[in-house]
Amino acid sequence: MIRTAGRNIIALFILLSFFVSCKKDSERNDYIKLKIDGNWITWKKVSGHLVVNGADGKSGFELLSYKDDNSESFHFGISIDNKTFSTGTYTPDNSFSLVSFTKKPNTPDFIEYTGGGIMGGSDTRYDITISSITDKEVRGSFKGSFLRNIADDNDLIKITEGEFVTSVIR
Repeated sequence: MIRTAGRNIIALFILLSFFVSCKKDSERNDYIKLKIDGNWITWKKVSGHLVVNGADGKSGFELLSYKDDNSESFHFGISIDNKTFSTGTYTPDNSFSLVSFTKKPNTPDFIEYTGGGIMGGSDTRYDITISSITDKEVRGSFKGSFLRNIADDNDLIKITEGEFVTSVIR
């Protein structure tokens, strides 16, 4: 319960930052492509938060994205015990990571799927590659298997790969 509340607070912060960003939507090239159950989909509502040299000596990156009608969301977060977050491939072996997918987000009857290495078991492992970090954007891709419904271990969603470009908030 606490874990979900904390993650929702972080997601809310990122979402609010996304909407108050001073960059006009027409200037943004943000997108995420997800391969869900064998089908490619593309969303344009994407926000990234980059933390470098955090107060706790950690750094990381979070991405939050929404389907155009806000009926689904995809999120991942990476945290490392290093003051410098850079390009590279992040796995459960070298980082603290979480991947989640939510159906009907921000509603009382939401359905949340999690995995990525720290939750959901080793079979939900995801590798996230950050290929480019600039002052303006982060680019990357990811590969994985599936995410597990937090309320029903037998309910799985297969998100096997994807790529993203997002404007960055520091």
